[in-house]
Amino acid sequence: MLEAAGVRFRGRSDTEVLLEAIATWGMARTLERANGMFALACWDKVDRRLTLARDRFGEKPLYFGWLDRTFVFASELKAIRRHPAFTGAIDADALTQYFRFACVPAPRSIYEGISKLSPGTFVSVDPTQPRLTPEPTPYWSAVDAAIVAAGSPIASGDASDAVEAALRTSVGLRMVADVPVGAFLSGGTDSSLVVALMQAQSSQPIRTFTIGFDAEGYDEAARASAIAGHLGTDHTELYVTASEAQAVVPRLAAIYDEP
Repeated sequence: MLEAAGVRFRGRSDTEVLLEAIATWGMARTLERANGMFALACWDKVDRRLTLARDRFGEKPLYFGWLDRTFVFASELKAIRRHPAFTGAIDADALTQYFRFACVPAPRSIYEGISKLSPGTFVSVDPTQPRLTPEPTPYWSAVDAAIVAAGSPIASGDASDAVEAALRTSVGLRMVADVPVGAFLSGGTDSSLVVALMQAQSSQPIRTFTIGFDAEGYDEAARASAIAGHLGTDHTELYVTASEAQAVVPRLAAIYDEP
């Protein structure tokens, strides 16, 4: 569609496609057409405004806020913590939500003054107006999508075919990449289904990876290996010892950013 509108691409990256789409259609229409997981920041040098956007289901995180007169944003809280004006004050309401829901839901983060952009929304910020951040604008709603779908019921057999077709299309789209693509395979239903759909759409054995454990009750490597053999993937196993797993425990808080 962009090429039909006169756009001429110089490369093959998704970043270039996004930039050209925003320049051609504007941010809102581009996000409505975007299919994938992303967190993006776009600076409009004409209007001098910064726009942040997050994918429909919030698979990619995006944090933002004002620290004194500086607007900060990052995909990880540990990046914002590096700013000299960061104080690290805990948001008491966010902590209450954590104990209630076992997570800190958007738009809060565990820190005061730092927000988490809600899935399926974007926000435009004027950096010349410190402490003023407009409310995020939704461009997609899971509730609205469910209501529309409920208005067009289909038979169970057709539904099964529709789900398979949607999964095949979704997996196929994610296989288009500038770098080699692989998949984590546990041998469970979810990962086995994804890998099966990948292999069905590839002319070469796809790369699959499994992490195994010496503890029998936690090890899924044998089951994953059986699935990989059945599907004919190029399979790699990495075994982690109990001591290696325990050595990570002190780092978990920093790795997860917030509870």
